[in-house]
Amino acid sequence: MLNTPVPMSQAVVVTPSDTTDVPLPNDRSVMRGFQVNVAGNVSVNMEGVGTSIVLAVLAGTYYPYSIARFRATGTTATGITAFFS
Repeated sequence: MLNTPVPMSQAVVVTPSDTTDVPLPNDRSVMRGFQVNVAGNVSVNMEGVGTSIVLAVLAGTYYPYSIARFRATGTTATGITAFFS
């Protein structure tokens, strides 16, 4: 069976923070992924996991990860947009 893509219905511009999670557009929103405008690293806390990891990301590429927090420390990529359904 093929995976059916879930359409994105909302987007939020993200400001990385070491203390604040990504704001949800509404309480039923689920993050489906993100992209950046300028390549670099993103230090993130994955949804449901307390530890942070660093991902090297390319500009304009969609990354299908559910992120709880984009951490300011260790993030060099800019223009982060999170997509929700």
